[in-house]
Order: sequence, then structure tokens, then C-alpha cells
Amino acid sequence: MKESLQNVIDIIINPAAVFTRLKYNPKWIVALTVYCLLSFVLAWTLLPYTQKLLTARAVERTTHAIIPIAVFSTVYTILMAILLSIVLTIIAKSVGIHSDIRFKHVCAAFFHVMLIRTMTFLVNAGLLPVFRDIQEIHTTIDGRVIPGLHLLAVSLENQHLSMFLSYINPVAVWYVFVLTTGVHIFAGVSKVKALVVALIIWLFRISLDTTFIAIFLP
Repeated sequence: MKESLQNVIDIIINPAAVFTRLKYNPKWIVALTVYCLLSFVLAWTLLPYTQKLLTARAVERTTHAIIPIAVFSTVYTILMAILLSIVLTIIAKSVGIHSDIRFKHVCAAFFHVMLIRTMTFLVNAGLLPVFRDIQEIHTTIDGRVIPGLHLLAVSLENQHLSMFLSYINPVAVWYVFVLTTGVHIFAGVSKVKALVVALIIWLFRISLDTTFIAIFLP
């Protein structure tokens, strides 16, 4: 338990130490539990804004319309982490990268990286009341206050493309750095190759997030 809690702390301040430990001792239950708790906090923090957005979309303004979305979003993220873990494990095995690295190792790493992803959303949620009034929320992109590439394309009429571009922001560097560190330690490849793999995973991840928002909060 002590090591698992230390991993949750170190994924923020010393990710290399976390991935080194997970490579030999893939513990993930505490990380997954903390992720679920953070997801609940995030959903609760954004509740007034989500209600406003659903109202703007002519959806009944009750928590009954929000809870299923929040729960499904959490489950969806966990399932995507498992799927990515399976794919990366298969790829690693096929190219002969560290035969001692198994699915449980990769999955444990992803569950810890998910904490970073949720924390970046919490940063945005924390800044939201400072820069946005609830009455200013009409579309999902209105809830993105961290400066991103979408600000350079304000004339875009495609809200989904703008949402995708909004994920490319300074906070995303933190996520990519942690992901790069994990790939470098687990796969034993150069940092440049690890960065390329991390960028591919990240772009795939934000594409899924954009698709999820397009479906449930059009």
C-alpha cells in the first residue's frame, strides 16, 4: 500500500521512479481508485457548467442527465486504457521489446498516466470560474479556458475540430512528458523514439476524447 500511494504522488513529481517500480512490481488498484475519485470530483466541479450546457442543448436540466455521462466517461477511459495496453503489449511482443514486460505492466502504467490526464482537466476546471461565467457557456468549447491552438483558429465553424485543437495546449506538455518517460523506461528505446510513440498515443487519445464529446455533448 505504501509503495502504491508513493506511486500516485511520484507520478506528478518523479514519474521516472514510478515507471521503474511498475516495471518490476505492477501495482494499479490504488491508482485506479484515486482516478475514479478524481473523476467524481471533476464531474462535481463542472456540474453547474454541464447543466448549463445541457440546457442550451435542450436536455432536461437535472443531474439525472449528467450522472450517466460522467459514469460512462470514467468507464470509457478505463476501457480505452485497457485496449491501448493490449495493443501496445502485442506490438512490444511482436518486435521483441523487453519480453518480460506483460499486459499487467503496461496496464498499470496507463492507469497511473490517466491520473495526469484527469489532473489537467482539473486545472481547467479550477480556472473555469475565474475566466467564464456560467451564462457564457453555450458550447463545449466555451468550457476550455487553458490557451490552446483553438485560439489561433477562432474563425473555425467546426466545433469538433476546435475542441480537438484545444487539447493542444501548454498543460498537454506535462502529459506527453510523463508518457514519454514511461515508454522510454518500459521499452528501453531512445527518448526521441519514446517521444514519437508518446505523441502518437496522445493524438489517438485526444481524438477519442473529441469523438466522445461530439457524441454525448454535441
